[in-house]
Parts: sequence; structure tokens; C-alpha cells
Amino acid sequence: MSKENNRSLTFFAISLTIITAGGILWLLGSLIGEAIWLLAKRNSQSATIEIRDNSKRAIEKIELNVAGNESFSSYSIISHPEFKKTLAEQYGIKINYQEHDRNKKIDLLDRGELDIWVTTIDRYLSEKPKGKIVGLIDRSVGADAIVFNNKKYSNIESIDDLNNLLRSERERGNKLGLSYANDTTSEYLALVLSSEFEEFNLEYFKIKETEKARETWHLLTSSRENIAVGVLSNPYVILAKKEGYKILLSSEDAPELIVHVLVASDRTLEANPEKIIQFLEAYYALIDRNVLEPTQIKEYIASNSKLSLKGAEKILTGIDFFTATEASNWMEDGTLKKHINLIASTLVEIGKIQEIPENSQAFFTSESIYPASINTERLIRKLNPENPKIAERLAGIGETIAVARHDFEKHQAKEQVNQEEHSHEIGGIEEYTDQDLAEFKTTKLGHLKWDGRITFKYGSAKLDPESSHVLEQVAEKINELNPQRVAVRVIGHTSRTGTLEANQKLSKQRAQVVIDVLQKRGLTHTFIPEGKDYNELLPQYAPDNPKQQRTEIVIERIQL
Repeated sequence: MSKENNRSLTFFAISLTIITAGGILWLLGSLIGEAIWLLAKRNSQSATIEIRDNSKRAIEKIELNVAGNESFSSYSIISHPEFKKTLAEQYGIKINYQEHDRNKKIDLLDRGELDIWVTTIDRYLSEKPKGKIVGLIDRSVGADAIVFNNKKYSNIESIDDLNNLLRSERERGNKLGLSYANDTTSEYLALVLSSEFEEFNLEYFKIKETEKARETWHLLTSSRENIAVGVLSNPYVILAKKEGYKILLSSEDAPELIVHVLVASDRTLEANPEKIIQFLEAYYALIDRNVLEPTQIKEYIASNSKLSLKGAEKILTGIDFFTATEASNWMEDGTLKKHINLIASTLVEIGKIQEIPENSQAFFTSESIYPASINTERLIRKLNPENPKIAERLAGIGETIAVARHDFEKHQAKEQVNQEEHSHEIGGIEEYTDQDLAEFKTTKLGHLKWDGRITFKYGSAKLDPESSHVLEQVAEKINELNPQRVAVRVIGHTSRTGTLEANQKLSKQRAQVVIDVLQKRGLTHTFIPEGKDYNELLPQYAPDNPKQQRTEIVIERIQL
């Protein structure tokens, strides 16, 4: 062989070696990158969990006992025959879905005879079962509401009308009727409203408890019943809107108030944690598929609730589902802990629990959801280059499951325009003129209640030091409300000392000072300052009594 040929072969061999080595290095780099990503995710976990892929491993058949309540959202999915069939065939999981009364569910969970309880955070905190939150299902964003203005009481157009009628009935020794389904989100919503707003006190009503929302709806629509207010869940909230009833407060106004969760028995977590892990992987895989195409979840809800697919779409507008990634993030970044504390604070106010738990972190574990979150994150990484909007929804940004896939782009575009048109309404009042504020359209929800008084130095807009703690409490209450739906009107009052002009100026300055403090605490709501000088004096005190100097905070729904 010639030297020329030898040189050619040598050059070819070296080139081939370089290319092969480069390919190997590229492959190793990809694998290392994937390993680093998984390791970073794994480091946030307190226990070592093996990453599993159902398509590459033998399915271990398991059986789970699950219990929940009648509902038109998440429970409809978990209890649906097709979902149970899918779990059995694709994941080897047999679901025994049961309906029990509250006490029996807790007893079964404590004894380990019930593996998973589908409930809400408030119910979990109230009942204190021997179990931990292992998954988040959904938030109610309009699926629950307090309604009035039915045919019998069509003269009730506002909270003030309701308050006046309640006062009139009390003077005659009577009470208006209010109905809700016992041991449900409806009862919780009614109790929260009673604790948060001065105008809505459950003691002023004659309470009619029912077993189901359907029964409350029948009472509200019957001319023979003395029911002026109903606390409903879907589909009856939708029916109430269709009939022209007024919505006093809905879970859309406070979207973090009602959160459905999956609670696993401590005994199951200790004896067979794999059962819970496999179930969560299967459940969140269903959610992932329906983020891409929501037909299946609409069919589940439609068949369980005996609605058309259009009706199921309307149900979905009141629900915001969690993906595994968002649920895992809530558990790991402190969001779930914060919400548990906020809900616990409300439960203390309404007398459901004695005190706020010292260690809310002990109420949940992110270990079981970890494999499911990894599966979702891989899907996000795969979809992100070509379909970033879908990837964002899988990550829990925006609406998780679109109302209808073919309407999604239109819905997003409309939402974007809506946000741009009203962006000046979110984050303060710096851009408002006095005329803008006068024309700002809102509907009153009620006066916010809190402990203590907001006080100022005499003749000054400087807050007293003790008011700081009071405003911290006020900020926590307002923070529960949706800043895109709710405005906050802060009203300052003075005593009758000095000139009207000076008091008008001082009362508005004080209102603005309160707003400034609340905004510094991170609130992004629309705030409206208003000064009423001494035009609305309290009749029980002398006009110059310092107690006339007060601050009102009125929560109002923005009319877009």
C-alpha cells in the first residue's frame, strides 16, 4: 500500500474516532444534563424515590379504597367508571370508591381501612384525621356561591337591601331563611362570609340545612318556602345565574378559599407507600392528557352529573385543576403551608378549631407526588419549544384545562385584551383622577370585619404604633380576595372638631395612609380612598368623641 493511501486511511480513522467520541460525549452530556435536572428535583425531597416509567416496568396490581363526597368536579373523575376502568387496565389499580358519612370516613382512614380521602383543606383541618395531604386536585373559582334575589324576595337587589330587610324582620321578631347543604363547601362558604363581613351574620337568619345542594336549590326556588338566601354549588350556581339571581359572593372572588385535596391514611403511607405513588401517577397522567384535550374529563363530568357536554363545559369554568407540577411546587415552595395557615386562621374565627397549628408542614408530604411531577415536567420540556402555551398550562400557569380546546385561543386572546384594558385597575390607584374614582363601577359586597381599631395621632394622618398589628390582620383578610375581581374602598371618618374643609382633607389623607400601608404589604388590589369628614357620625357617641374617628374598609366587586 502506498504512503498516500496510508495517510488517507490514517486520516479517515482519526476522523471517525473524533466523530464517534464527539457523539459519545454529546450523548453523555445529554444524559448528565438529564441526571443533573433529576438530581436537583430529587434534592428537594426528604426521601429517596425511584423514578418509574409505567411503559417499561411490570405493573403490580394494587387495590385502593377511596371515599369522597358528592360533587360535580374532582370527585366525578375519581368515582367515574371509565376512570376506574382505565386505572385497572393501564395501571393495575383497582379503585373501590365509597360514599360514607363524615364520621365513618374519618374512622376508616384512622384504622387504615380507607386509603385515600377526597376532601377540602378546611375539612381536613377540622377533622384532624390520621393522614397527610399527598395531592392537590382543584380550586373552586366560581363553582360555589351565595345567591339571593329569588322570585319570592325579588326586592333584594344588594347587600344593603338584604341588611335592611333582616333588620326589619328582627324588629318584628322574625328571621329570613338561609339554606345550605350541611358538611359541604357551601356550609364553609357561609361561615366564612359571616366571619368576614359585618352585614352578613348567620345569627340573623333562620338556617335550613339540607343534605345536598339540589335540595337547597329547590327550597330557594319554591314560593312556599321562606328562603331568601341560598349557598349553592354547581350546577346550581349556573342555574341561579341563568334565572337572574344575584351573586353576593362566589369562590371566584376568593379563589384560594376552597381547595380540594387527596389525603392518604398514615397507615397506608407507612405500610405501602407505592400504592399512593402509583395512584397519583395515574391520576395526574389523566389531568395531563386533558390539558392537551379536555374531551375525556368533560365526558366524565357530563355523565356523572347528567348534563350535556356544554353543561359540563360550564361546570369546568368554575374549577381550576392542579397538575402534578403545580401541586408539587405548592408543597415545596411554601404556598401550601401558607394556605393551610390562612384557612386555619379562618377556622379559628368561625369556631371550627381552637388554634392555628404550630407546624402546618406536618400536614402534607411531597414524596408521594414526586414521580408524577417528574412525568409532567418531562412533558413540559418536550412541548415547550413548539407549544409553550400548553407547557405553561401543564406548569399550572393560567387556566389548566381549557373550557373547550377549539375555543382556547379565542378565550386566551379575549382574556389578554381584558387584562390590558383594565390593567390600570390592578395594583393601586396612582393613575386614577378624582373623576375616574367617581365613575368607577363596583358592587358592594360588605364591610370587612377585624379585631381592634385603626387609630391616628390627634389631628394627624400619622398612624398610632398599635395600628400596625391591626393592619397586618386586615392585609391577611384582603389577600384572600381575588385582585382582578375585588376592589377595596377605604373610608376615613373624623369627629366634629375643626372646620369641615380641614376634616374632609384629613379623613381622605388617613384613608390614603391605610392604603399605602396595605400596598407595602404586597397587596395588588384596586384601592379607592374616600374621606367622609364628620358627615356620618355614630349616633351612640357625642360628635366630638374621639371614637367618631374611625376607618371603614368596604369590599366591592369590580364591574368590568
